[in-house]
Amino acid sequence: MSDLGIVEFITARLADTEAEAAYVHSLLRCNYYDLEASGICTCGWPARVLREVAAKRAILERIFTYEAKIDGEWGCCHSAEDIRTGRCPDTKPDEIEGVRLLAGIWSDHESFRAEWSVTE
Repeated sequence: MSDLGIVEFITARLADTEAEAAYVHSLLRCNYYDLEASGICTCGWPARVLREVAAKRAILERIFTYEAKIDGEWGCCHSAEDIRTGRCPDTKPDEIEGVRLLAGIWSDHESFRAEWSVTE
C-alpha cells in the first residue's frame, strides 16, 4: 500500500491505463501519430481507451471546479486547485463522492484504500 492521496491515486491509474493503451496500440502496429491527430484507429480499442482516460481526467477536474463554486457560495472561496490538493479545510478530496466513485474503478488495486469506497 502506498501513501498516495486519492487524487494522486486516480491520476496514477489513468496514466497507467493510458500507457497500456499506447503500448497495445504500438503492438497492433497502428500509427500512433495518426491516432493522436485523428482519433481514429483501425484496431479500435486503444483509441477508445485513450478517449476514456481523457474523459475521466476532465470529469475529475470538473468535480473540483464544481466544488470550488459551492465553496465560493459558502464564503470560503477556495479554488479548484486548493480543493484538489487538499488545501481547503472544509472540502477534502477523499470526502467528495464523485472523486471516490472514480477511485472505485480501481478498488482491486493494491494502493486503493477501503475508506475511499462509496457506501450506499
